[in-house]
Amino acid sequence: TNIVTRTLKNWLIQGLGARKRSDLVVNKHMILITANEKLKATKPETVFLLPEHSRCEAFTTFTAAGLLPLSLIFGWNVVEQILAGAHDLDKHFVETNPRHNLPVLLALTDVWNDAFLGSSGRVLTPFSEAFSAFPSFVATLEAQTCGNRGTMDRSGRRAGIGKRGDGHDSCAAMVIDGGLTGDHDRALYQCGRPVASEMITSMDTQAAARTSKIMGLDGVEEAFSNQDALLCSFFAHADVLAFGSEDRPGGSVSSPRTLFPSESFGSVVSNSVLPYSSRALAQSESFGSVASNSVLPVPYSSGEGEDVAEGNRPSTLLVVGICDPFTCGQLIALSEHRAAITARIWDVDPFAKTVGSSLRLERTEQLKNKLQQIYERMSISGSNHSDQAEDSTVNLATSTILGHYA
Repeated sequence: TNIVTRTLKNWLIQGLGARKRSDLVVNKHMILITANEKLKATKPETVFLLPEHSRCEAFTTFTAAGLLPLSLIFGWNVVEQILAGAHDLDKHFVETNPRHNLPVLLALTDVWNDAFLGSSGRVLTPFSEAFSAFPSFVATLEAQTCGNRGTMDRSGRRAGIGKRGDGHDSCAAMVIDGGLTGDHDRALYQCGRPVASEMITSMDTQAAARTSKIMGLDGVEEAFSNQDALLCSFFAHADVLAFGSEDRPGGSVSSPRTLFPSESFGSVVSNSVLPYSSRALAQSESFGSVASNSVLPVPYSSGEGEDVAEGNRPSTLLVVGICDPFTCGQLIALSEHRAAITARIWDVDPFAKTVGSSLRLERTEQLKNKLQQIYERMSISGSNHSDQAEDSTVNLATSTILGHYA
């Protein structure tokens, strides 16, 4: 961060400071967002202060750290729609019964997959390019909120809902980006250790409006046709995860009830919190969002050497009307509430102000000192070899590789 700041300052001064004072150039063209109240007092016009309740990295999206860049890129009108969507989901979270509360249900789904199915995280797959950055955002958010361990109780044990079967006593905070090209599908379908899967898509496509200007009506029809195929692929992915492929022994995706006549197939949770597009509203007055989790109780068994999906893999589906700024605000707020609830269930503090990288700062300084010693030794003797005893604070493998680096 310091290098980037100095580089930008030098670039601005060189480009604009030939006939102007350098401090004026910086003050008029650089904006700082900080939690340092003393720094805010020195330059009130160009310094934005993070509120004290949001000085944790996970929940800075709706502070100046997130809203200022968005407003500079998209304009304040778009940011207002994002805030309106977030407020709408906040109201839903506060006012809705837990039985129908979307963040609560999704958090409980995560706990179920983690504590009872032994999952070590989940793969979040966007089925639309509009959501391509969503997995990265969720991964960062949950790593910061759920990544630390639970608090100790008086007996010295970790508090929370109890130990998992694999010996870990905290939630799995790993979210993997499933990508847009199905790179993880084979592992999701066939891996011996099932991984929870989550998918997100929209009912309406944004491509139609763009292609109509370039390709006319034919382009619009093609865009809707592609959207139809994408949505069918979305639900086909969930079906194969749950029921397996049709070519497995005795398998039939089309008639799951015949496979398990006495079992339930999970639950479908719906609530009209996410907006629907005008095109879809013409077909249905209200649709809303869908979040489903399907966990089949009996694993399938396929023959050796057969390239089939066994089924019985948990999956969660998120469906929105269209990916617009209002929906983006809803998804951000949904992800934040979901992560905070999951952390609370596991008795983890979701508002930790220290980031994970701070845990390695002391070790980084030790290794920097070690590297500097190697540089000094080489400048004097021309060799990294030393007759002195090796530094016990640095392990031999690291010391050897630093020597080759120097």
